[in-house]
Amino acid sequence: MKKTIYMAASMTALMAMATTSSVLADDTDASTPSVATSHGKIAFTPKDTPTNPVDPMDPSQPGKEDPTDPGNGGTGNNGPLSLDYVSNIDFGSHEVNTGVFNALNETPYVQVTDSREVGNWALTASMTKAFTNEKTQAPLSGAVMTWSNGEVISNNGNTSAKPVLGSQFELKNGSQDVKVMNTNDTKGFAGKGTWVDRFRGTQGNNENVTLSVPSVPNAGTYSAEITWSLADVPVV
Repeated sequence: MKKTIYMAASMTALMAMATTSSVLADDTDASTPSVATSHGKIAFTPKDTPTNPVDPMDPSQPGKEDPTDPGNGGTGNNGPLSLDYVSNIDFGSHEVNTGVFNALNETPYVQVTDSREVGNWALTASMTKAFTNEKTQAPLSGAVMTWSNGEVISNNGNTSAKPVLGSQFELKNGSQDVKVMNTNDTKGFAGKGTWVDRFRGTQGNNENVTLSVPSVPNAGTYSAEITWSLADVPVV
């Protein structure tokens, strides 16, 4: 009796051990990992609200009012391709004389934002009204405004290729669509984000924005009108 019970107990224990070993062997020998896939998703739509002016010295910061150009809060233009800011230029007050007069603005600039997926663009300028005496409407004969040594800059996180610009452009009576800066990327990826073309110099005496007056003018205040135009350019 005792022997039979002993043998039965031993067989049960052996069966339990075999079952446990089988389970462990199945887990240990599993060579195929358990795999699942998840997905991330984000969408961006073209910007359709105005971009505020930025600081031309540090475009990652909001713009500061130019004391020479008070009240200029930007163009208010919206859309995925927009001209956000253009400086008004003040050449100060002088005794009647000929010569080259420097701008009072320390850092005049223009600002462009392109939030499209692809596309090129071109910024041009025209003097659509010559320097004219505000009282008598007499022209400031032969006057030429020159913009030199422009610098293209964006915020530090912008990895898009820079727009292209010339080192200098002139605006005078009758000048039309003078090239300021543009992109010409064959894939249309350059110039994305917000870009500033700045002409920095000395406050009160900026040699990079000048007005040449070759003929002796009559006394009075003269003003001009410059039209800046930002246009889409096909990718070719």
